[in-house]
Amino acid sequence: MSSSSDEHFEPKTSFSPPDTVPITSEEPSKKRAGGCRFWTVFASLCMVMFLSALDSTVITIALPTISRSLDSNEYTWIVNGYALSCSVFLLVVGQLADFFDRKATVLGCVFLFAAGSALCGAAQSMGMMISGRVIQGIGGGGIAVMAEIVCSDMVPLQDRSKYLGLLLALASLGTVVGPPIGGGIIAHTTWRWIFYINLPLAGFAFAFLVLGLERRTPGLEVSTLSLRAKLQRIDWAGNALFAGSATALLLGLLTGGTEHPWGSANVVLPLVLGVAGLGVFRWHEGSGRAAWPVMPPRLFDNRTALALHALACFVVLMLTWQSYFLPVYFQAVLRESPERSSVLLLPTVLAPLPLSVAGGVLMAALQRVREIHMAAAAILAVGFGVFSLFDGGTGLALRVVMQVVASAGVGLLVATILPALQAQLPERDVAAVTALFSFSRSLGGIWGVTIPSVIFNARVNHGLASVRDEAVRRLLEDGGAYARASASFVGSLGGETRDEVIGLYVDSLRVVWYVAVGFCGAAFLLACFEKRIEINSGQK
Repeated sequence: MSSSSDEHFEPKTSFSPPDTVPITSEEPSKKRAGGCRFWTVFASLCMVMFLSALDSTVITIALPTISRSLDSNEYTWIVNGYALSCSVFLLVVGQLADFFDRKATVLGCVFLFAAGSALCGAAQSMGMMISGRVIQGIGGGGIAVMAEIVCSDMVPLQDRSKYLGLLLALASLGTVVGPPIGGGIIAHTTWRWIFYINLPLAGFAFAFLVLGLERRTPGLEVSTLSLRAKLQRIDWAGNALFAGSATALLLGLLTGGTEHPWGSANVVLPLVLGVAGLGVFRWHEGSGRAAWPVMPPRLFDNRTALALHALACFVVLMLTWQSYFLPVYFQAVLRESPERSSVLLLPTVLAPLPLSVAGGVLMAALQRVREIHMAAAAILAVGFGVFSLFDGGTGLALRVVMQVVASAGVGLLVATILPALQAQLPERDVAAVTALFSFSRSLGGIWGVTIPSVIFNARVNHGLASVRDEAVRRLLEDGGAYARASASFVGSLGGETRDEVIGLYVDSLRVVWYVAVGFCGAAFLLACFEKRIEINSGQK
């Protein structure tokens, strides 16, 4: 790793890529992955990346227990508070990483995550819990973007896909294994250890980052600026517009269909304000009012960048889709226990990790990005298409193989999108484009629950006539089928009614998978719109 004095890049005021964009690294050739310092820092980044993703879902099973303990029914905001704060501060974290050094920024994020965890673990009221989750989320979201930025600083562009693929696969793993880990903790000890367990792990990572990470702000000559001058460079108006608009948009998405009907003013108004606010934010960033805009227009002023950000959203959407609705099949159709369902989901949980690394290696070897993305979308379509054939008689081998197939598509996308985005821009834009990439992913995580849930609930309501027992129909309507997707509920029904309910679940899940295949087709078309990006290991 080299100091910032070794490199300087002139800002690009406009960007219009040729039909073929060679991926080249602008950093000095001395940037190499390897050595004790590198692996110390990288392992620490992997640990905190995993923890930040884990905490987005680890509390889901514990919510009723926490709600009873704190004597409050506002438990949904334990989830929503973390999700919102994780997402809305991503861009300002990227700008802080540019105007202050990377080391201070990443350590600050780890500290906030640990402090929020401690506050949650010690919470004596729901207000204290939600406050802790917001602080934890600011740190967790910052960790996600800073881990990718620091990794990009340490690794040459032509090798980044391998290491970024591992980081992002660990984030996906943390999200998927969160519920069973949380369930295991509350089964053997108090729910407070869901949060306290973060403290020693984050503490170890913090210490190793202090020892291993150099002070560095690549590509920007800001080290000699005063604190006041650095603060003046931050796009405060742009960050405020983005945070407010993103909060409104995500608030509508998170509460729609759960706390409020989709057509209610409580959902529609935040969505409208959020979209309008993001439009104003986009105008502000391109107007020249900000000398150092937090989201320069050059980050997404071409079709390839737009396609790649959409694919970043898509890959998380598909992984979340699969992770939330395969367990519905396992528990309601196969009538497996939650513990057994977690075991059956292991191919989805574990396969993306090695396959993401393999995707990064493939990107470097084949020197093609567009073709890899097209193949990934096609592979995902095959996986989700076969999911639509699953019923009570589907064998274990097919269930395992098709989860691995779908995970292969995820792995190919996870490892290759961010390096392709970074390749089109000067090294000085790494932090900004990485922060925007992280926000695209966060949208995918939210939509990955919302979209299939709406489809599933609508299909269940449409097919309820096939269930003759009126009392059971009332239990299943308007979201009840998802809430009651368990072996205990299905097993409690009489013979004919049980078969009718299982058939309803199979039919409704089939439509969910059909729509997922449609999304895969859209992703394939998006990949076709990418300009050809060739990997070039040479240095500028």
